[in-house]
Amino acid sequence: CSSDEKQSNFALWEAEEVAVEYKTPDADADADIPEVRKLIKEGEIIFETTDIKATQSLIGNAVSELGGYIAKDNIYDLNDRITQRIVIRIPSAKFDQLLSVISDDVEKIDLKNIEVLDVSEEFIDIEARVQTKKELENRYKQLLSQAKSVEEILKIEKEIGNLRSEIESIE
Repeated sequence: CSSDEKQSNFALWEAEEVAVEYKTPDADADADIPEVRKLIKEGEIIFETTDIKATQSLIGNAVSELGGYIAKDNIYDLNDRITQRIVIRIPSAKFDQLLSVISDDVEKIDLKNIEVLDVSEEFIDIEARVQTKKELENRYKQLLSQAKSVEEILKIEKEIGNLRSEIESIE
């Protein structure tokens, strides 16, 4: 580039904060409940811009309008270019819309990488663990109402407290 101005290279990494619910096509037409998939999208887009301030403003406005936030923002001033890396957290339903806003405004995309992670099994596992702990907590509460001594009450309340901490931590 023969220009005296520094060229700007803009890198953006997006990671969703909320999982997407995706209903897969029913294999069995008689099934009443379709399978619900929990998906997390992550994306990286690298592009060049001639006006880094305008690009920052465009991305910042789009993120705000779509209900997200900028989690990390790093700028590197190298000899011949300024590189900026932004981490954005955006609600799952707005991921594609944000990507479109950014992609439509640039002249040349150097790299665009989108990855979808299926976390359905982990989600179901965690739900089952929480449900089991809540059932156990209810049983302890029933025992608490039947406790006859202060010692029994204290032991049961200690167990209920431990379970409540575990449940809140998992949730």
